[in-house]
Amino acid sequence: MPITLHILKPPASVIAVHHELVNALYSADLDLQHVPDPSMRDAAAKLSQIVGYEVPAQKVITLEIDPANADQQMSQIEELAFFDKLLVFLGDAGLYVNASGEDLQETFVPVQMTSSTGTVWRQVGERTVDFAFEDALRAPDPVGAWILVVTTYRKADTYGGSLSMRLEADGQWTLTLRYVPAESGGQKPAQTLRVPTYEEARAILLAFADICEEIHELDWRDAAPGEATLRPMAYMQSMPLRRLDAVADLPAGTMMRLHNLSWGELRYGRDASGAWNATETGLLGVRISRDFDTLDELMALVYSYVTGQGSEVSEMMQNHSRARTEFVWDRDVVEVTAMVLPERSAPFMNSTIRFLHHNRACRNRPASAQMRDFVDSVNRELADFLVDGPAEPADLTSLRLRNPGAIPQLYALAKRSGVSVVVHGDHVLYNSSGEYKQASEPDPAVVFNNGLPFLGWKVPSLNAFTEAIGKVAAGCVLSVLVEGPFGTRGHRADYQTMIFDKDGQLTTTLLYPDGTYFERDNISLDDASWIYSIAGDFKRITDPSLWERSGKVQVEENRRLLHVLKIGPTESAGRFHPVAIERILSSGLNNAGDRYCILDVTGDDAFVEVRRVDQEEDVLPYIVEAHYVGDDDVTRNYSLRFADLQVAMRAVSDFVAGDMDQVLMEAFPFKL
Repeated sequence: MPITLHILKPPASVIAVHHELVNALYSADLDLQHVPDPSMRDAAAKLSQIVGYEVPAQKVITLEIDPANADQQMSQIEELAFFDKLLVFLGDAGLYVNASGEDLQETFVPVQMTSSTGTVWRQVGERTVDFAFEDALRAPDPVGAWILVVTTYRKADTYGGSLSMRLEADGQWTLTLRYVPAESGGQKPAQTLRVPTYEEARAILLAFADICEEIHELDWRDAAPGEATLRPMAYMQSMPLRRLDAVADLPAGTMMRLHNLSWGELRYGRDASGAWNATETGLLGVRISRDFDTLDELMALVYSYVTGQGSEVSEMMQNHSRARTEFVWDRDVVEVTAMVLPERSAPFMNSTIRFLHHNRACRNRPASAQMRDFVDSVNRELADFLVDGPAEPADLTSLRLRNPGAIPQLYALAKRSGVSVVVHGDHVLYNSSGEYKQASEPDPAVVFNNGLPFLGWKVPSLNAFTEAIGKVAAGCVLSVLVEGPFGTRGHRADYQTMIFDKDGQLTTTLLYPDGTYFERDNISLDDASWIYSIAGDFKRITDPSLWERSGKVQVEENRRLLHVLKIGPTESAGRFHPVAIERILSSGLNNAGDRYCILDVTGDDAFVEVRRVDQEEDVLPYIVEAHYVGDDDVTRNYSLRFADLQVAMRAVSDFVAGDMDQVLMEAFPFKL
């Protein structure tokens, strides 16, 4: 019997939404999809070479493969799908290759993921691993179901070439790590590891895909003969598209996961005690759990969830008397772990950050100098929030902080110190990994919830976007700050690109420092991804043709002042804080060319600047320049010389207070 394949280009998508793609094809009339499509010419020509006959360029290309040639031809078609980002469906049995979307993993090389039913994904992330597990459960017997990730990392002889996770009859999982042959021809034996839960197995699999070499700190052992052999793939054209009730055949404690961009995650099945349970975890930390008397009752909820029946889901979960609700951010005490991450240029996925924290908790070490400095800052600046008194520094430092109020300050300290922070063991507050490339990437992306930092990344990435955009759909704001020139003197200021939810649609706004804004409504997920990706390109993101409308809002008082500090070759810019004046008075402007400038974005390029002049023995070494509109609405430009930095900085203080005229008149200025 020939093997039937349907091949098409997926719609542009950041996330490979597996079941939406399946439903889209099988709900359509295939005869109406067999129409000419010029965009498929290149793929059709390559397919013709593989199968040995001419393949028409159609919107959906349908092929029949002779089983005698299946192994070689299917392998070639799989490679073509990855290269050209195609979808390949296996008859009426669902996706065989899902090459849609961009690579979510932040590895240095491509990876791919396969389930035991033969389906292949080009994306590896938390949701797609859950998709793969659900796909593997289409088979009649879930025991022995597996997920495999393969990478071609250049150090694969020391790191590994593939890692699989396989479900055992007792509910535990066996991970098998295989190494590719070294250049010398030698090959390390396969290694195995047993873990008790799907959650632990998934975390290690994702860390492997993310090239996290700390997985070797786990308690691996050499695989016994035959233990490294996986169940062979089967092209089962009679399989159902989904088997949502497969939880009936799973060991207690192994549950399935479904995902919805608006609602979050639904985890369901038999819990460790054997009770039927469903737990809905919202994108902002609301967790609702309910036990059910029968599998049928549980499945009624599941079917409502997958068919988008929001009111029925709410009735069975949020509004049910047996439901238990917890909001993790409402706890009186916030439990935190902080850790300096291994150095590498590419950012880690948030799942890897959690793995690193969990792994270090089991194998803690003495604190590094960087970690000791961070803990000193916490003990000094968050002393009133520390439940257990001053924290003791360690490689992984644990803290308990009183809530509310501690999170924004903790976030600021973590960002300043370059330390990763995980809250309540599963929420990555700040991902400090990756190498920031000046002028080629936007500043760190932050998700704000009610004005407070909720998620943050040192280095923006596609994976950061996919993890952030779900929170946006739940009512948060995804913000990217970009530095660009502002004012006639070329001072650099922050431009903020925000993506947020408005009336159920994604909207984006570009906000200038002076309150000028540009907006664009009803953008798609892919448009949002594109805007996010160019947020660091000042010329592109500020192109007026990108936006639908513009306007101006009043700038908040605490955001109207920007400052620039230049000490030697180093220049920094940002929002003004009064403590900056105290620090400059304490440390001084000690070298020729050192300068401190305050810019008022609400004025007509209003500024004041204190600068150390070039002459080494000048009796008046400090120049103060100012441009502002006086109390009489007359524009003034002043240049002053002072012998004492304390006096020169009075001009800065008075500028901040809006009282420039008096100090300048007392100093007998001369006009520029």
